[in-house]
Parts: sequence; C-alpha cells; structure tokens
Amino acid sequence: MLDNYEKTTKDGKEAYIIKANDSNSGNIMYYAKNENTRRTLKNIQDKICESNAERMKEIINIRTEIAKASGYETFSDYQLKDYMAKDLKTVLNFLEDLKQRLKLIFKNHINKLLELKNDEKIKLNETTSDLGMWDYYYYNRIYMEKEYNIDYEEVKEYFPIDSSVSEIIKIFEELYSIKCIKNENPSVWDDDVQQYEVYDSKTNNFMGTFYLDLYKRESKYNAGMTIPLRAYTKKEDGSEEYPVSALLLNFSKSTTSVPTLLSLDDLKTLIHEFGHLLHIINIKSKWMTNLESIQQYDYSEVPSQMQENFLWEPLILERISHHYQDYNKKLPKKLIDSLIEAKNVDNYIFYIKNVGISLGDIKLYSKGEMSKDFDITKYWSDIQSDVVMLDSDIYSEFAQLEHMVDFMPSTYYTYLWSLVLAHDVYSKISENGIINPEIGMEYRETILKSAGNVEPMEHIKQFLGREPNNDAFIETLGA
Repeated sequence: MLDNYEKTTKDGKEAYIIKANDSNSGNIMYYAKNENTRRTLKNIQDKICESNAERMKEIINIRTEIAKASGYETFSDYQLKDYMAKDLKTVLNFLEDLKQRLKLIFKNHINKLLELKNDEKIKLNETTSDLGMWDYYYYNRIYMEKEYNIDYEEVKEYFPIDSSVSEIIKIFEELYSIKCIKNENPSVWDDDVQQYEVYDSKTNNFMGTFYLDLYKRESKYNAGMTIPLRAYTKKEDGSEEYPVSALLLNFSKSTTSVPTLLSLDDLKTLIHEFGHLLHIINIKSKWMTNLESIQQYDYSEVPSQMQENFLWEPLILERISHHYQDYNKKLPKKLIDSLIEAKNVDNYIFYIKNVGISLGDIKLYSKGEMSKDFDITKYWSDIQSDVVMLDSDIYSEFAQLEHMVDFMPSTYYTYLWSLVLAHDVYSKISENGIINPEIGMEYRETILKSAGNVEPMEHIKQFLGREPNNDAFIETLGA
C-alpha cells in the first residue's frame, strides 16, 4: 500500500507524502493505526475549498432573488415545483423520517465500533474517547473483518463474465416475459459489442434493440451508462419506430486463460444499467420527447435502483454464480448470507451521510437571504453533527460538492428519494415471489411502459396500490 505514496524524510527518518485530495488518501482513514494521523488528514480534507463558504452564501442569495422574482418564497420552493415531491414540506418530512429511523440503526453500530476503539485504547494504556469521523472507517474495517472475514477476490471466481451476463438476461426474460435474441451477425462499432433484439415472449411482438458494450478500450467513455439511441415513436400513418439503446460498461478484458471475473460491484452496475435499458425498451409514449421524463432526477433512477435489489436475493446470487473452473460449483449458502448482511452494515455510513447532506442542502436553500455575518459553516456543521453523530472538528462538505451549485441545487435528496421508492416498488415484487411473470408484467405495464404519459408518482401509487413510504428501505437495513 505504501508504494502508492511519494517517499521523503522527516527528522532523519523515512516518511511518506500524503496528498489530502488524492484518491489514495482514503487508505489512511482505513488502515492508519495512529488516531492523530487520521484526525490530521480529516481536518486538512475538511478545509479544502473552505474559501467557497462565502461564495456559497452569495450563490444562495442570488438564487433566492431569482426565486422571489418568479413568485416563490425560497429557491427550494422554486426548484421543487417540477419534481415528484412538489414542495418543501414533503421533502423535509421525507428526510426527517429517514433521519430518525436511520439514527437508531446507526447509533447501535457506532456503539459496537466504540467498543472496539476503547478496547484498543485500554490495551495501549491510553484515555478512552468518543468515536470521531476520522475513526469510523478504521474501526468499521476491523469490525467487518472480524464479523464476516469475506475474501472478495475469492467471491469473484464465481462470476465469470459470460455466464453472469447470460444468467442475468435469463432472469429478466422470465420476470418480464421478454425474449432477448442475440444477433449472430451484428452491425456494431467494435468486435466485442453484442447486439440483441427484444420480443414480448407472450405475443412475439418486436419491442426494440439493445447493444452490450462491456469492455474497456482506448477513448471509450470511462463509466457505466445506458444511452438511448432512439426512442419509440408512432407516426401519423400508424407505423412505429422501435427503441434502440446501448449499455456501456468498462470491464477489463482478460488476456489469460482465466476469464474476466466480475466483482459484486460490477454485477450491481450491470444489473443497474439493465434497469435503465429495460425502461427505455418498454416505453411506449406518443411523443418521442416524453423520453425526457425518465431523466427527472427524483424518478430516473427508480427502475435501475429497483433492479439492484435482485442481486441481494440468495436465490438470485446462487443462480448467477458459476465458478470459472467448474460451471456446476455454486456460491456457498453461508457465504451468500454473509455477503448480504455485510453489504447492509457497510452501507450505514453512506446512507446516514446522504441524509445529512440532503438536509443541509435543502435547509440552506430554503433559509432565504443570508446576512454578511451568517456563519454558513457552523450552520452546516450543526446539521451534520446532529445526523451523523460522530465527532468532527468541522463539517464542510457543502464547500466541495459541485452538486449543490451546479446540477442539483436544493435537490441532493433525490438520490435517497428514488432509492427509497425503488425499495418500495421491489417490496411489491418480492412479496409475490422473486421471479413472478404476472407481477413482472404489471410492473412493465404500470411503471415502465407509460413513462411520460402520467405523473411518475401516479405510476408508483398505482403499482403499489397505496402511498409509498420508507418502510421497505429501512427493513433492508435489518431494522
């Protein structure tokens, strides 16, 4: 690990240069035994871009002026009018409910990590102390290793790319009553790209085309994404044009006898992007421009995030798994159970921090005009401290998050919003059997097919048969 850092000397001893804004600095928070080292790095990281605090106040004040000129009290009111939530009260109620329920779960986990820390302090004859933000990742790593001891490199051996992709396609074929037929003579932009034609398995009606572009190559976009190349349209003469989309990923193509092996994160990304792909293939809207409706931040990720849940079903993990050296060798049940439980625990900090940032974001933008002496950093830190419950000398994420000034001002909450909706939708699917074609078809017809024709929230309520809530999401975390 130390090979990643530049060497130097200090007081005649070998030392290493750690750059606070380098991606490798995260290793310090996970592995550095010296608490002072972790705390020092955390404090330096928190002060990056601290001069943006005054700029942030100026941005919020200008946006507040724009909102008032448009007839709205705050920028949050102005911004939310075109989102599913519609108003500030709905978003605050959503986040406050999540905050209270997640804090109960997270506090219990913090106590377990604090016990590890204090045991270590006692052994070293040092004074015990509360758990700091600089402690969390270090002691959480120790906890995860102690409780689960999962070798994730070994797990990858059960997921060679070809069989994994094939099984995932088969699962969604069964669930959604579709057929994905591979074109053996495709017209593609690279020899590794695969082309599929999609049909309704009950009617044999053609639905659309998709491309799988799975491997890295020079100049290719370096992230996973699904691109809608053509939307469904019905012309005046009654003829139809069918959707075409491309699923782009960046897996490393194997150059040895060992095939490309996928991590759980790789599988999650693959299944997530299939969610976008199936959304595009299923949309049947009169107007092509209605494809834009699936780009709304608080709805666009619901189908893809919903599908991620399948990966964490024991039945699905077992089915997808085939050891690359022995096709019939499956992921052991005990390991599957550990993977699922570990995933939930490992996500605690991610979710609680998202709630904190989302609350801070929308409270800043709904505060109205800020005076010159208003301490925005303290205001933000008080919110984060209340939510996260970990000691920190300062919280200053707002000064570094481009989301809050660029493409998501006052709407950082939308990631959690769509995630919670996705879990709620999945609860309807899972309670009727994981692979139930009848429910799969209902999902296709209610949520996927009608995008752009009805308000997104109406899709959700129609499918659930009730108002959505946070319950299913909280239950996945073991509460």
